[in-house]
Amino acid sequence: MAWRLDSPYLFTAFFAGISAYFAGALPSVQKTGMGEEKRRQQWGGYSFPALLFILRKACSNSALRWISLLGAFFFVLSRLFTVNLYQPILFAYSIPSWAHGLGMSVLTGFEALGSAYPNFLQRWFSDLSSLVFLTGFMGLSVVGLGLGNVVIMGVALCLFSWISGAAFPLQKALMNDAIQVADPAIRNQRATLLSLESVFDRAIASGVAAFLGGILAAGHLKFFIVAVGMMTVLVAVLISQVWLARRS
Repeated sequence: MAWRLDSPYLFTAFFAGISAYFAGALPSVQKTGMGEEKRRQQWGGYSFPALLFILRKACSNSALRWISLLGAFFFVLSRLFTVNLYQPILFAYSIPSWAHGLGMSVLTGFEALGSAYPNFLQRWFSDLSSLVFLTGFMGLSVVGLGLGNVVIMGVALCLFSWISGAAFPLQKALMNDAIQVADPAIRNQRATLLSLESVFDRAIASGVAAFLGGILAAGHLKFFIVAVGMMTVLVAVLISQVWLARRS
């Protein structure tokens, strides 16, 4: 059976067309009778200065700042090691291409398992402490991807996927809770702030991905993996120390 290298793009275009069809089939939004100027006043406007105002307010809130940073780490690491570097890692351990799809299915199962039980650490720790612990464990699992043999790599990938599944719902719940008790200017812009967080996460992920080609071409894949893992562990330690210092 011959592989068609353009298959991913064809499938993407096909399913994008299906999504566009269903989006067009949605009923129109009911008009509220609210004038455009009044709507702008209620939602703070749509201008770039208004977005900067929301960002400044969010960054001045320490809880939102740290939770957003952890969310960015989770998203970027998940994007790197389950999308961008998934196949290069498997090839580095001489795993044949026919097994890559099977491995992805197993990882999806572990991620679903983590999503089903995101609060297992809350028996012993607070929500934010649980998120910091998950960040540290995720960093250790990333280190395992670059230091071990093929068995350790497989276990590390499964652990990584499980932590990813548990961390995302916990981080989003903490983000919503922090917005709920934040300044009214932030509470009234919940959707905008969450959208800005999503854009921020994806911007970081795309910036990191831009350097991956050079890293792979230079043969520094495992060094890069270990460095990213150690940096993630250090970030978790830093955030835990800052948080403990603020509570003491």
